[in-house]
Amino acid sequence: RDRFVLVIDEAPRFMDARSIFLTRLQHAWDTAPKLENSKLMLILVGSSMGMMERMTDQNGPLYGRVTHTIKLSPFRYADFREVFSNASEHDIIQHYAVFGGTPHYVRMAYLEGKKLDDAIMSLIVTPQSSLSREADELFDIESIREPARYLSILTAIAQSNLRLPEIANATGIQVEQLPIYLNK
Repeated sequence: RDRFVLVIDEAPRFMDARSIFLTRLQHAWDTAPKLENSKLMLILVGSSMGMMERMTDQNGPLYGRVTHTIKLSPFRYADFREVFSNASEHDIIQHYAVFGGTPHYVRMAYLEGKKLDDAIMSLIVTPQSSLSREADELFDIESIREPARYLSILTAIAQSNLRLPEIANATGIQVEQLPIYLNK
């Protein structure tokens, strides 16, 4: 049967305290007769896992109303290689090492044909550039407690401390506690 599909991208933006959209959506969901059998398919999309989880957890406005969840992961290196098969292996490794497999970053850094050094300067290093505050914003969006600890871990890794004891030594965080931070 034909369905009306409504996709709301970046739905976590509706978690803003001034917005009553999610409360109204919750009310409509609860009061609409047989919504689950209707021709409406509502898809909420968001890039912030923490915010999406808060929308649907026990205290969230959409708790108990999710019928399906799909977590999309970044491109794996093998996928990246396949998509950019015309590029040299050296370029692919370098771009992937810096920007990973997040499609938005790949588009900004790789598809615009920038050289890696230029992409790093224009997207990360230059103040007010697209990604210069990305880590801080992610910490805020994901409501990371103790961002200083996460930043110290990232700094330690950036300084070539790659083993848990090395990271612990550089950060002052106990080895046993590191996996908690690294997993998040």
